[in-house]
Amino acid sequence: GDYVSEEAAREAREAAMNLGTYTSRSPEASLAFTSTPTAQKFPVSSPFGPREGVPDVVSANHNGIDFATPVGTPIYSVTSGAVLFARFTSGGGNEVHIGYYGTVAGDVLEERRLLYTVRYLHLDSISPEIIDVVGRGSQAPGREIESGFYIGTSGNTGTRTTGPHLHLEVLDHTQNREGVPVDPRLYLHPNTF
Repeated sequence: GDYVSEEAAREAREAAMNLGTYTSRSPEASLAFTSTPTAQKFPVSSPFGPREGVPDVVSANHNGIDFATPVGTPIYSVTSGAVLFARFTSGGGNEVHIGYYGTVAGDVLEERRLLYTVRYLHLDSISPEIIDVVGRGSQAPGREIESGFYIGTSGNTGTRTTGPHLHLEVLDHTQNREGVPVDPRLYLHPNTF
């Protein structure tokens, strides 16, 4: 289904509050994921970077990390930020994008701008609270959400999937406003693995 009940969203959000916090292991990282994307550990089914021997339905370079999650696994925001996007796309299925805003060191204007985007793809359902933040099909930035916020459930939606999983992707906007895919492992909470 596309959406989960408000009661299920509320229960999942309460479960997410027990996930803990973390500061990034990477000295290069200015973003730290303070929650895990799931309440339990799942194996990585496809890491970030070049892939070999994968069917033609996906690109040769993998811009995120895939976790082998069963359909219906609750998914949580790994960092606080603004909901930028929450809707169905043909390739990514049900997608939620969370933007992390801040200032760049040395920026003369010290303006607050989009630094990172965390994308969650192939979701089976999107939390009604996420939909309420941006509106159905909206692409306008929404209100801020906290780390550990319930996003929805993992699935197998969209054309660019070979089985049930969570695809988690990070775009770095600090050097390029369009965003450059970076390895999420630099930022993931250690309890993720």
